[in-house]
Amino acid sequence: MRPMRHRTVVPILNILAASTLLFAATPRPAPILRILPRFTAPTVPALGPDEHPVDRSWPLPSQPTPSQPDPTAAPIKLPGRGLAQHPMLFAGEGYNNILLVDGGKVIWNYFTGPGGEIDDIWLLTNGNILFTRQFQVEEVTPEKKIVWHYDPPPGTEVHSCQPIGLDKVLIVQNGLPPKLMVLNIKSGKVEVEHALPEALLR
Repeated sequence: MRPMRHRTVVPILNILAASTLLFAATPRPAPILRILPRFTAPTVPALGPDEHPVDRSWPLPSQPTPSQPDPTAAPIKLPGRGLAQHPMLFAGEGYNNILLVDGGKVIWNYFTGPGGEIDDIWLLTNGNILFTRQFQVEEVTPEKKIVWHYDPPPGTEVHSCQPIGLDKVLIVQNGLPPKLMVLNIKSGKVEVEHALPEALLR
């Protein structure tokens, strides 16, 4: 049996190396960027079936009128392209509105309704948004339909969550005792329930 000739191996290796470099050099959008058009599709309603509009007129009656900006002041220069540098998902604590920003502009929002506070929020690879709002944990679609909901027991709150893939959610449920839990969205079962020392939460 004769040994393999190097001249037949080297061209194949060269082709593989060249194709690898070409593939690496070809700009590919991040997977999450491909789902952004879903939030501006014609199927997205102005107000979802479970959405609650919130009056955001300013100033609020209980707050002083803000001072007017100085027209002669130099504009604030933000680094890079400012708010247009990257898309972002935003929700401030106690501001019951989830905002999706792209190109420096709000392209989508979702009002969660009065009560509670939004503390943790995630844009999932399927386009849905998972968030906590103190007394609920919910997953909502770009079309503003709630596809999953969790109500903590009375006397408890949930301020933090983290998706585990698309089927499971890890939460920390504040209460006595506080618990770390893994919830299966598909089956509705609690797969992990682990009591946490109260001292860790102080």
